[in-house]
Amino acid sequence: MKTLVLLFIYFTLACEAKTSHTWIEGKVLDTEATSYFSGATSSPPVVAYPGAPTGVDANYRTDHYYIIEVPCTGVCSGSMVYLTQEFSLWHSLGGNDKPALLVINGPVKIAIEKQLLHILDNAGREHKTKIVKQAQKP
Repeated sequence: MKTLVLLFIYFTLACEAKTSHTWIEGKVLDTEATSYFSGATSSPPVVAYPGAPTGVDANYRTDHYYIIEVPCTGVCSGSMVYLTQEFSLWHSLGGNDKPALLVINGPVKIAIEKQLLHILDNAGREHKTKIVKQAQKP
């Protein structure tokens, strides 16, 4: 029983920590999705007999790329442009299986945390992306 209570408290705190970002306003410049073959898995035959065919399923991975411009704060002037990458993950791993719902040249709320850029899309879902490149725009 103690273990269940501790697990509940841990997951509650983990969920609260997810949404405690300082959101800033940015602009979506472009989006793109890339799918590629990432391997195959085989499944045993439904009816096992000598020479029975096995099922082979192709696995594809889709990466979503977002280019976002954010006004500079602090030392720099102008704006910063970020190229970010979001991996398609299964729900069991805590990821979104759908791309962020964004409008090109439209506003977006983001939060930057080390090498991660969190995007709050138009549907209100949070997407965790990895910063691939960043450049300062004068």
